[in-house]
Amino acid sequence: MSSVCYDPTSGAPVPCGGFTVYNSYVTDPEYQRYFTVAWTATLALATLLTLPSVIESLRMGRWRRSWTGLVLGISERPSSAAYQPIDDRAAEQESNQPTPRKPSRSFLHGPVAVLSSLYGTVSRFSLGAPLAKRFPRFAFPFGKLVLVLLIPLFYLVTLFPESQLRENPNRFGFLALAGLPPLFLLSSKNGAASWLVGKSWTTVNFLHRWLARTIVLLVLLHFYFWTIQYAPSGTAEFLSGSKQRRGIGALSFLLLIAGSSAGPLRRYSYPLFFCLHYLGIIGFLTFVNMHTIYARAWATWSIGLIYAIDIFARILTMRVKHVTVEPLGEGMTKIHIPFAHDGWRGGQHVQLRMFFTAHGRSFWSCFRSLEQHPFSIANASASTTVLQSFSTLGGIDLYLRSCGPTTWTEDLYQTALQAQQISQANPRHLGKKLNLLALIEGPYGGLDAFDPLKQETLLFLAGGSGMSFILGLLDEVIGNRIRTRQGGRIEVVWVVHRFEHVEWFRLPLQALIEAASTSGLDLVVDLQIYVTAPFAVESLDSETPFQKVINARPNLPTLIQSSIDATLTPCRRCYPICRCADLRQDGLCGNDDEECVGSANLRELIVELDREGCGTEKGKKSWCYRVGSGSKENGEMQEEKVVKRDQGSCCSNSNGSPGCCGAGAGAGSAKVQTRVVEGPIKVRQGGYKIIVCGPASMIVETRQTLSRIPLAKQIKLGGIDLHVEAYGV
Repeated sequence: MSSVCYDPTSGAPVPCGGFTVYNSYVTDPEYQRYFTVAWTATLALATLLTLPSVIESLRMGRWRRSWTGLVLGISERPSSAAYQPIDDRAAEQESNQPTPRKPSRSFLHGPVAVLSSLYGTVSRFSLGAPLAKRFPRFAFPFGKLVLVLLIPLFYLVTLFPESQLRENPNRFGFLALAGLPPLFLLSSKNGAASWLVGKSWTTVNFLHRWLARTIVLLVLLHFYFWTIQYAPSGTAEFLSGSKQRRGIGALSFLLLIAGSSAGPLRRYSYPLFFCLHYLGIIGFLTFVNMHTIYARAWATWSIGLIYAIDIFARILTMRVKHVTVEPLGEGMTKIHIPFAHDGWRGGQHVQLRMFFTAHGRSFWSCFRSLEQHPFSIANASASTTVLQSFSTLGGIDLYLRSCGPTTWTEDLYQTALQAQQISQANPRHLGKKLNLLALIEGPYGGLDAFDPLKQETLLFLAGGSGMSFILGLLDEVIGNRIRTRQGGRIEVVWVVHRFEHVEWFRLPLQALIEAASTSGLDLVVDLQIYVTAPFAVESLDSETPFQKVINARPNLPTLIQSSIDATLTPCRRCYPICRCADLRQDGLCGNDDEECVGSANLRELIVELDREGCGTEKGKKSWCYRVGSGSKENGEMQEEKVVKRDQGSCCSNSNGSPGCCGAGAGAGSAKVQTRVVEGPIKVRQGGYKIIVCGPASMIVETRQTLSRIPLAKQIKLGGIDLHVEAYGV
């Protein structure tokens, strides 16, 4: 069917719909609204997916702590209310302990576990992983890539329909303006990301950066296509108009923002980045509102509302307090904020501004009171923590690692060190610590607001001072599990450069391990410390409470695989051959260092050999090696017998002989016999989660390792979750 019609009067061909002139000021705002609908619908979908966790948080009563901290910040307890007798506190905790309920699994558990495991495997695969060792920031998880690709997708579907980009490139500018509200929403510490989805601003900040880059590209295209229309005339008079000059001013400030946001500049001088960033934002918004009246709805009212809510929420969470500052050696400073009672979760961070001046160190040392920096909270709140013995008045502990000469953290460390030296030199002030005035804002960040950390097995990986983040989560997890009478296994791997760094967190780690071991629960905390630099063996004196201090760089893939295999192994060992001398009545090993033999896939099998046949047979391999679902010896499958388990210990009638269970059958007999087992074999299938705080290379390696875990093993574990906290800015 022809789209050409003819004028009835003149007979000239005309368009059937009549002559229509493209009016960008009518058509383009419509596509601005389409783009807004797209990103708000995505936010609504994310909120809907979070709804089950929100309902669970409401049902369990965790919402109060999550929302109180987000809205009102840290609550304080006066010094008169800080004292509470130990007996009364213990009785109060005992009375407040909820009755543990046996978890039940619905018929949807299986399909959900399969889908979540498949999603986790795909989303954790890092593109560019071969370059991760030298350029760890090039490795991009596939899950993040999918979210980032939504940005150009939304722009492309709203850019081309009903547009004449070459003749009238206003569509570029209109869509760039439409991207400003979500850009500011993703950068605000208090907003939709934290209140609706439960994600911290640090988690979604990568979307803020990629959206900003896309907006810069759109503005450059808008400027380019308008410029080339006047290029053939060979004159630049069109750029001298007031509208054009204001547009060029807005573009200049936008490029200032983009240039100052480059990673090398942020890492070189964060205060410089901060100042240029805010200067560029103010200049860009001023000039773009002068450039076009169509910017006011997007660049004035929307952004003003988002920013006002963020600032008001920040003011609500601000506290001015006197804090104690203590140098721990090797560039580490500990800050204690007294009388803080509740309103935060372990692993969150606060924005800290210290009012001090380090005279004579550098020019910037005179302006340290103007700087504000984030630091992780290294303990849980008073209602959860098991580290109360470290401070009779409760409070918050922060650990600050020096970032090198002429930095804010180094100036604070040297100031605290000088105060300590003065205190030690004067007997009247011996033992006194430096007290400074501080402005505290927060808390922010940490794990998702509705994440209860209910997985039965947790693996914490920390690099250097990243232990401050892990320490707060450990205190939170152990305190919650003791309070709710919930067991589980917690593995902690800490990688440090020098052995002296272990002293930073020795006392709190020792207290956490002792609290778990004396709780009377099936709660195991296994700590492994890897020291990468050589150190003298004599450093491991009797005061060092940690037995697993390894002078080597850990192999993360092997370490994670071993942890997962051990989780699927009943009684923390492999079957069918075991050593049973140290089993407790509940069927768990009292000694975690027991020898692992056999296969985790044979955990249903318990066999008993006589003493002569236990361990090795003549001319055959030792029993102490890992096999698959069944082991073959000389082409013949070994006999396997499944036995039923009732109540009691999982290795009964044991003589405690190494490498063998049971009293044995007679000498010289290699016959495999079944043995009645009187207890359940415990396989930890209540979920598995890895929490990493360290350099980017550690995070990339962890993601790649998890992406290679077979789906069947992930489902058997109850699912594998991952949370990362990366170094850097």
